[in-house]
Amino acid sequence: DIESSLELLGDVDPVKGEVSDDFETTINDNGFWSKRTTHLNYYAVKALAARVYQWNNDTETAARYAGEVIDEAFANSVVSWVDPEEILLSVSNDSKDWSFSCEHIFSLQISELYNKVYQIVLGNAPLYALYVYENLVSGTLYPILQNGLTSGAEDIRGTALHLKYAGSGYLCYKLYGSSSYKAAYRNRMPMIKISEMYYMIAENHIARGENALAIEALDQVRKNRGIKDALPADTDPELELMKEYVASLPEPRMQT
Repeated sequence: DIESSLELLGDVDPVKGEVSDDFETTINDNGFWSKRTTHLNYYAVKALAARVYQWNNDTETAARYAGEVIDEAFANSVVSWVDPEEILLSVSNDSKDWSFSCEHIFSLQISELYNKVYQIVLGNAPLYALYVYENLVSGTLYPILQNGLTSGAEDIRGTALHLKYAGSGYLCYKLYGSSSYKAAYRNRMPMIKISEMYYMIAENHIARGENALAIEALDQVRKNRGIKDALPADTDPELELMKEYVASLPEPRMQT
């Protein structure tokens, strides 16, 4: 199904940047082909192919597809890296790109998403609050932070972005929104992001014993999360990859 989808979408999906001058007044006169990153577009299907091959332990084919997504999606301005400095400088919750929407290859547009999740994860008395284990964050998950979570926050997935102290834990603001939240970021549920493609490439290098190349792939993501220092050459890439997966979607514990 995925291979058939790639063949069919490859000829018509405007996400590839190959459209006629009269595209908007003819083929897309009803808007069906607009906002392709909130649909299962050509690159999202290719990224899904990478996932399927990875789940089947064919890391080589997964990495090939992931590499194609990286090259083509960036080249056609489908994705771009979030700006760490912009995230750090922004003080208003309503102006932060909490889900890194510019990195979404495929996302869902969910009407009134914030209203649906607020009382569950972010309310004053959340029914089931999502918290991150503090020892993971301060000791393992964000090892570059010094003195816990209150200082030295280079990694924008730490206190600068996703984790806000809420009395007994750190809430994940990934699905934040409000009536005044910036429209471009509102109601976005990420399904596939460009960072995942780098993780797949790293996993393939690990499987081949190419640790230096695996570390290089991980550093591509890390430097776009505000981490200035490259990983040491003797880093265990498999352990670092697991940290990256968890850091991208913080591991929660359910608390009633």
